[in-house]
Amino acid sequence: KNDGANIAAMFREPGKRGAFDAIVDTERRALLEPGALRAALAYYRTSIRAGLRDLALGRGPPRYPTIEVPVTLIWGEHDSCLGLELIEGSERFAPDLDVHVIAGAGHFAHQEEAGSVNRLLLRALGDAADEG
Repeated sequence: KNDGANIAAMFREPGKRGAFDAIVDTERRALLEPGALRAALAYYRTSIRAGLRDLALGRGPPRYPTIEVPVTLIWGEHDSCLGLELIEGSERFAPDLDVHVIAGAGHFAHQEEAGSVNRLLLRALGDAADEG
């Protein structure tokens, strides 16, 4: 609807323009490709349906196995879709968790602050290579 205006509005970060607009526009156009939005939303539909089914059957919330390897979690400080509060409790799934909140970044931290994210990835991958 409206050439994906609602998609673009969802990802707009306050005070950011210029290159960030190009990132949002690229994501908006990609999601407007036939089948793309349906596929992107299928992940969420499946997760929600599975969780609701388990709750309805009295199984309680899903139980996930513990991740036994080091995990690096990179999050944009101003993510308009996934708030920082979602990080809380993540260590119960990954006890060796290294959390990095990228200052000034939003939902597309890997594109908005590529240098910072790449340094963190190289460090995490380097640490993993050293351990292996």
